[in-house]
Amino acid sequence: MGIDLLRVISALGVVFIHVSAPLVTHNMKVVNDAFWAGNLFNVLGRFSVPVFVIISGYLILKPISSYADFYRKRFTRILLPLICWSVVYLLWAYFFDHTHPRKIWDGFFWGKPYFHLWFLGMLMGLYAVAPLLSDLLHRIGTRYFAYAAIGAFAVAMGMDAWDSYSGNKPWIGVWWVSYLGYFMIGGSLRSFKGVLNARWLLVLVAVVCYAMAFTFTGLLFEAKHYVWYFYSYLSITSILGAVALVNLFRKVEIPNSRFLSELSDLTFGIYLIHMIPLNIIKRYWYSSFVENSYLNTLLISLTVFVVSALVVWLMLKVKPLKKLMF
Repeated sequence: MGIDLLRVISALGVVFIHVSAPLVTHNMKVVNDAFWAGNLFNVLGRFSVPVFVIISGYLILKPISSYADFYRKRFTRILLPLICWSVVYLLWAYFFDHTHPRKIWDGFFWGKPYFHLWFLGMLMGLYAVAPLLSDLLHRIGTRYFAYAAIGAFAVAMGMDAWDSYSGNKPWIGVWWVSYLGYFMIGGSLRSFKGVLNARWLLVLVAVVCYAMAFTFTGLLFEAKHYVWYFYSYLSITSILGAVALVNLFRKVEIPNSRFLSELSDLTFGIYLIHMIPLNIIKRYWYSSFVENSYLNTLLISLTVFVVSALVVWLMLKVKPLKKLMF
């Protein structure tokens, strides 16, 4: 149940990122209260995508008896949502956002029919190599698999640094490589022993990582150094913070809760659909909830999350629509 709770929190974290992003970008030259509010909620959400990938590795990287069955089950579950929601968001971008068709086509070609849908393409790459990774895990054991995951992180961080330096724009077909370390470390968590499982240490690591990301980003922007490193999913703070959170929550014992279990099942659908209610709110009510930037961001985020969850819950009641929710 701890993992279910973390999935719900991570889905809310995704909403935090997309609600708070305009506060950061629109106020980064002045670094006012609105900027600090955006920075706070953006940093709080930075664990979300890494956590989803780690959880996927934790649950998937187990002995796989049939590659064919695995691929049929996983890819049939992800391809239909990817295709259908790509069409939905392409139409949304054209008719609601009034995005130029050339920009829409470029986004589609580079694997971003709408900017948050890149996650599905990346996940397909990880699913493609999952049986091979599962076999490797079985052959070398969790300890050495964890070392391999650290190596994958090092490669991904190097690639990310090069892309930032050179302005290179990776194609969707290789995005999964950048998240391979997260996926593999998920399969390695069961090998963590002793102090690596100490709750006080895991809480400390998570708090320190996100406090560093919040503080250093703000101070750098105040000094007119517009460094986005700590917002990267491959920053050292994002990596250590996300791993600490998953290892912490997988040990959390929560009484069985049907509500929490059902809400956890809605999280992927919330991820897919949340940009629609958010865009509507941003257009019509974004500045009118309350004046306080911190409270306004929180209220908008919770509203988007609840509306998205209700819509997904209703869609799951309609049999033909269930397959669109993963």
